[in-house]
Amino acid sequence: MQPQAKKKSCCVAPFWLGVCVGIAIFAVLFLLVMAANLIKFPAKTTTPKTPVTNTPTPTSDISKEVVGQAGTFTEVSEPVCTENGKPVIYMFSTSWCPHCAWDRPLFAEAVKSYVAQGKIVAHDWELDTYDDTLTSAKETSIPADANALYEKYNPSGSIPTFVFGCKYFRVGTGHEKTGDKAAETQEFKQLIDKLLLEK
Repeated sequence: MQPQAKKKSCCVAPFWLGVCVGIAIFAVLFLLVMAANLIKFPAKTTTPKTPVTNTPTPTSDISKEVVGQAGTFTEVSEPVCTENGKPVIYMFSTSWCPHCAWDRPLFAEAVKSYVAQGKIVAHDWELDTYDDTLTSAKETSIPADANALYEKYNPSGSIPTFVFGCKYFRVGTGHEKTGDKAAETQEFKQLIDKLLLEK
């Protein structure tokens, strides 16, 4: 008489299938939670090395200060904020935003000659990396005054956000839909020239 072969359990395959499905569900939930936390941009802030003067106090409703439009930018009734007597120009972005990637080289091109001539101070703060992409250094935190400006001019937290001398701001791109990079760069330069006359 030969010994009978053991029958394989019919429950083993469904068990491992259930484990794999459980792991997949956990991974998806984990990624969703991580993405939600990234969107909140919990910016690290520090005290600025050089204080920005005439920085407006953050308020929850910037619309009360709107006095008009300057192209695709909104003009507000604030004095021009300066650093060492120069208007301060900001772009707030992230490393993963496609609209920021479209505008970043245009912004850098527009501010480059003004910065080189010592006429303005410019920053492009990446909110997810805490880096100012216009410098060669790798920053690890966003100055508290810059973060306060971002929150004031864009309480919803959208990107890209531009703040030109605390006098003009825009959330989003101006000419991306039409693909007109020259118009975007020209608008940046025109606003900088306008700020230089107002300071």
